[in-house]
Amino acid sequence: MSNNSITTPPENTNLEQGPQEPYFPYYGLYAGLSTTQFLLGTPLNLLCLFYFIVKKKRSNSRFLYLCINAVDATICCLGIFTAVSSFYDGDEMLLGPEMLCAQQGMLWNITQRLSVFLIAVLSISRS
Repeated sequence: MSNNSITTPPENTNLEQGPQEPYFPYYGLYAGLSTTQFLLGTPLNLLCLFYFIVKKKRSNSRFLYLCINAVDATICCLGIFTAVSSFYDGDEMLLGPEMLCAQQGMLWNITQRLSVFLIAVLSISRS
């Protein structure tokens, strides 16, 4: 009888070693997507950020776009931490100490919410 659950370990694992982390077979896919996010998103957001900095016209929407690009560039930079750990099956490679890992998680949550907030403010300013 075969169990095809995502968290089911492969058949050849030794379960006598004690409790193990749940098996997640898509670390490679997630690592590739996170790396692409970092390699494409960071330079493109920084390019847009540079455009809005040198733009001569001063307006509220320009400032909002500037903030949105800065937050999105930060989000893309934070993606490299999850990409590297995903290449090593979820092991903490760059953020070994728990404090650094917790700070990265907190910064990730803040930037995600700030991005949604800035887009909401931009939508309200257009109406």
